[in-house]
Amino acid sequence: MGIPGIAVQPVDEGNSEPAVRFLIEWVSDGQAEARRYLADHAEPDGASLIATRGPDVIGYVAIVWESSYAGFRSRGIPLVHQIAVAGPFRQQGVATLLMDAAEQLARDRGIVTLGITVGPVRRVRPSPAAVRTARLYP
Repeated sequence: MGIPGIAVQPVDEGNSEPAVRFLIEWVSDGQAEARRYLADHAEPDGASLIATRGPDVIGYVAIVWESSYAGFRSRGIPLVHQIAVAGPFRQQGVATLLMDAAEQLARDRGIVTLGITVGPVRRVRPSPAAVRTARLYP
């Protein structure tokens, strides 16, 4: 599946600054945290992928290859640690594109299962679906 005009790619030196700007706006609390977040989700310990429309980053997914959650770690299940889509692009399939790419990246490594957990919503601009989900898991 694809969405015309939207590409998913790994974060690398050529696109890390737009990724940092996206994280500052939608995920992290400032530039230092955004840069630390990218560093913590880089090979060999993890992976970061971005969805772009033209030069703009509109979504992000992070994978940790060895989860700190014992239930996943004991079974060799990596963790999808973060998935975020910019507000104006939500409900348009961008998160699905990011998850499809994360799953393909895992399959390329011989991994058949990815874990995901749901936690409280921290940001001021969560999607209505995220708010509903967060209420289910106090």
